[in-house]
Amino acid sequence: SAGVAVTKLSMDYRAAMCECLMRLQDKAQTNGTGNKNNDGSGGGDAGMKDDDEERNNNMELLSLTYAISHLAEIFLLPSLASAMDSGFHDQTFDAVSSRIDGPAGSLTADTVRYLRLHHSAGSVLDSPEVVKMLESDQPEHYQFPPSFTTGNNILAGPYDHPYWNLLLTLIVQGQLSDAWNLLSYHSACRHAEDEAEDGGELSPEGQGFAALRALLMSAPVPGGRGDAYCDDAGLDDYLEEESLEQAEDENDGEEKEYGEDPGDINQLWIDGVPPNSYLLWESLPRRADKLRTLRYRRDLRRCGGRIDDEGAELESYMVPEVYQPRVAMNAFRIWQETIRVTAFPSGGGRCVLSALFQRFPPLPQILSILLGTIPPSIVAGGNTTSGGLTWSQVLLVELLYARPEMTPEDIATRARVAMSKGSGGGNRPFQEIILSIMNGGAGQVVETMFSLCGGSSGAALPATMTSLLCSLLVDAGYISARKDVPA
Repeated sequence: SAGVAVTKLSMDYRAAMCECLMRLQDKAQTNGTGNKNNDGSGGGDAGMKDDDEERNNNMELLSLTYAISHLAEIFLLPSLASAMDSGFHDQTFDAVSSRIDGPAGSLTADTVRYLRLHHSAGSVLDSPEVVKMLESDQPEHYQFPPSFTTGNNILAGPYDHPYWNLLLTLIVQGQLSDAWNLLSYHSACRHAEDEAEDGGELSPEGQGFAALRALLMSAPVPGGRGDAYCDDAGLDDYLEEESLEQAEDENDGEEKEYGEDPGDINQLWIDGVPPNSYLLWESLPRRADKLRTLRYRRDLRRCGGRIDDEGAELESYMVPEVYQPRVAMNAFRIWQETIRVTAFPSGGGRCVLSALFQRFPPLPQILSILLGTIPPSIVAGGNTTSGGLTWSQVLLVELLYARPEMTPEDIATRARVAMSKGSGGGNRPFQEIILSIMNGGAGQVVETMFSLCGGSSGAALPATMTSLLCSLLVDAGYISARKDVPA
C-alpha cells in the first residue's frame, strides 16, 4: 500500500542517516587518536580544532535528526503490518492515527528499541575498563583505581562495585543476553563451571546460576533480549531480508570453516516459553522469526555446522502471522510466574537462588526488576550521587516488565510520568518534543527540524533531512502541503 511505501522510504532515509553518523563517529575517533605528536601532546592547529568543532556540531544535529525521524516513524507512519490482507490483528489501519489507535502492546517493542538506541549508553562489555574488570579474579568485587575516571555513567549507580551497577543497567535496558554474559564472569559461576567440568555435582551456587541463565535467556520481553539475532535498531529485519534470503539460496549446503558456533538458539529453557517468544510482540512475528532463523542458519554455515530440519525451519506456523496481544501476554505471564516461583517464592521460603542471594545482596534487588518493580534504594540512587534511574530507564522498566501490553495512546502519558520521576533533569525542550510526537503531533516534527535541528539554517544536511521528513508526512496524510491563506 501507499502508506507502507512511505514507511519503507522513511526506513531507507534512517538507514542512510545511521551510516553517515557512524562514519562521522569513526572519523572523530580516528582524529582523536591520530592528531598527536610523538610525545602524546596534541598536534592539531586552530584549523583542525575548527574542523573538529564543525564535525561535532554535525554529529549532534544528525543524532537529533536520527532520533526524531525514528520516533516519528514509530508513532506517525503506517505499520508494515498494514499491508497484510488480514489487517493488524483483524483490524483495518488506514486512518492517519492508526498506529496510536492500535492494539494494546503493538508499539511496545518499537518504543523499547527507540529508548535503547537513543537514550541509553548501549552495551559496554567490550570497553577497555569493563574488559579489565571481567579479566580480574573476582569481577564482582573489582574496584577501579582512585585515579581512574570514566565518563561512562553505565558504571555508576547505587552499588559500591561497578560490576553490580553494570548488571543493573543491563537488566533495566532489557539487554538480558549481555546480563547473562556478565554473570557468567562472576567468580562463583566460573568456579561452579570448573567443578562441573571435573565431573562434580553442581553446587548450590552453580544451581542458582543455571536457573539465572534459564530465566534471562528465555525472557519474552518486547524488543528482544539484545542477542545477535534481535533487530536492535528496528532496521535490520527490513534491510537484511533480501541479502539473507539470497545467501540462503546461494550457500545452501556449502560449509565454511570460520566463525563461532552459535549453539542451539532454539533450546527450551522454560516450559511454555519458547526462546523466540519475544518476537510475539512484533507487528509481523512470523516474518521476524523467519529472519531470526535465516541469521542462525547463516552462522551455522559459517562455522561448518550441519543444518538439519529440527529447530531450523524457515517457516514456523507456531508463530502467529500478525501481532496478537493475548498470545504475547500468555508467554510473558508464564515467564514472570516462573521468576516468582524460582526466585521469590511466597512466604519467603528457600529457593534455588537462596545461596546466591545470601552471598550477594545486590542480586535479589536487581532481579526483582524483572517483575516490574524498582526497589526504593535503586530509585533513590543508593549511596551515589547519580540520582537513581533516568526517565528513559524508568519507562523501559514499565514497558519491558510491568506493562508490556500498554496501549499506544498511553505511552506518552507514562513517558511524562517517567520524566517527572527520572533523575538527571535533561533536555526539557527535547522531552516535550518527544511527548508531542508520541501524542501524534506531526507538526512538532516539522517545527523541531526547522528550529532545533537547523533546518532553517541553509546548511545542506539539516535542510535536506527537513525536506525529506516533510515530504514523508505529507505523503502519509499527516500534514498538508497547502497553506490556506484567509481572505
